[in-house]
Formats: sequence, C-alpha cells, structure tokens
Amino acid sequence: MSHASYEFQIAISASGEQVWQAFLNQTNEWWLPDFRMISGDSVVTIDPVAGGSWQEVSSSGSLLWYTVAMILPVERTVYFVGHLATDFGGPATTQLKISVLESNDGSLLSVADGITGNTSCAESLEGGWKQLFTDGLKPFVESI
Repeated sequence: MSHASYEFQIAISASGEQVWQAFLNQTNEWWLPDFRMISGDSVVTIDPVAGGSWQEVSSSGSLLWYTVAMILPVERTVYFVGHLATDFGGPATTQLKISVLESNDGSLLSVADGITGNTSCAESLEGGWKQLFTDGLKPFVESI
C-alpha cells in the first residue's frame, strides 16, 4: 500500500468568516459545473457535523464525496474522509483537511490531503481542488 500527500493555500480577498460560511453553507452556489459528477442539475451540500456528509444529489442519483470526521468551527477547520472508486483513480482513501486562516489581505484557504491506496491519482486530485477553489469558491466569496 502506498501513501501520497499534498498541501496548498489559496489567498482570498474576504474575511475568514465569509470564506468559512461560503465553503460550508453555500457549496452548491460556488461548485463548478465540470465538477458535478451526477448531473448538471445536481445539488452539492456539506452537513457540517461529525458524521455529516459532503454529497451531491439529483434525481439521477447521488454521490458521497466525503464524510465529516471532525469539525472545529472556532478554528475554522474541518477534516473529511473519502473513498475513491477505481473509476476515479482508486481504490484509495483520502483524508482531506480544510482550514480558513486570517491573513493581512483577507484570508487563506488551506488544503491538505493524504491518500492511501492507489496514489497515482494524487496529482489529479490536487489539480482538481486547486481549480475548484480558485475558479469557484474564491470568485464567489470575493463577489459577495
């Protein structure tokens, strides 16, 4: 069994609280169309409690992106655990940590992920999250 990890940060010109709330509570509004795996009209939500789900649902089906393992709202940090099927680069388990940090110019979205299993998907996962957060979350939060 192999392991891979990556980390990155994205600067966002908005308060940490605005980014945190948008990430958790307005996910469907900033989620990019190309990242909707079930259908174009699917709804993406995060239930921000331990055991809660980060899911995508439509009349065509549903997808569990991640399960919330731990959430620390005061620290604006959430830990997720997810599973990748072979169709999506697995079999692998991913442990994703998202934190929102204050910075001089707004905030930083900090992403750290550890993958166990088939790790050949690590580069693709990192690129996908960077695109989703840079082209989806960042402009959404900066426009509100």
